[in-house]
Amino acid sequence: SPYLKATSTFVLKDVTTSTLKLSWAKVTGAKGYEVYNTVTKKWTNVKTATTLTVKSLKAGTKYGFIVRPYSGSYKGTKSATRYYTTKTSTPSGVKVTAATNSSVTFSWSKVTGANSYNVYKYNTSKKAYELYKNVTGTSITVKSLKSAAAYHFAVRAVKTVDGKKLLSSSKTVKIVTKPSAVTGLAASVTASS
Repeated sequence: SPYLKATSTFVLKDVTTSTLKLSWAKVTGAKGYEVYNTVTKKWTNVKTATTLTVKSLKAGTKYGFIVRPYSGSYKGTKSATRYYTTKTSTPSGVKVTAATNSSVTFSWSKVTGANSYNVYKYNTSKKAYELYKNVTGTSITVKSLKSAAAYHFAVRAVKTVDGKKLLSSSKTVKIVTKPSAVTGLAASVTASS
């Protein structure tokens, strides 16, 4: 029977919250390939293609894969197991829950599997979002703001997998603080005769 060596490269081409696109190098003499998913414990026959998009996966979850070539009933050498993680879900339902002339509180929906959330504040002079604070809860109060001013914030879910922080896409929100109460207009009564 023919000897089929393991593929020389096995990489991740694309990733979403629910899909992983795998790609590998052709093996000389292979008539097809099988890909093993360490989570489902199932082999998928991909025939002659050298790519596979694995679908219906959980967000922010690590999966392991092995690829092996075959020719007829002969199974070739397995690749090393490669581990890839789907993207973390983006926080949704971002809304303002309280606002004053100098502070604002906003919240968002909990993202399953997220360890914490990064809150970014838009810096108008730098034209970029900058990390304001990392929080474990699903709300934040931002203080020392100017009254009657617009601010832009973004929230990203953070999940730690094998010591690496995986960030979701960002959900942005525009917030306008309340105007200050008018002060210094003391009533004065002028007596007229």
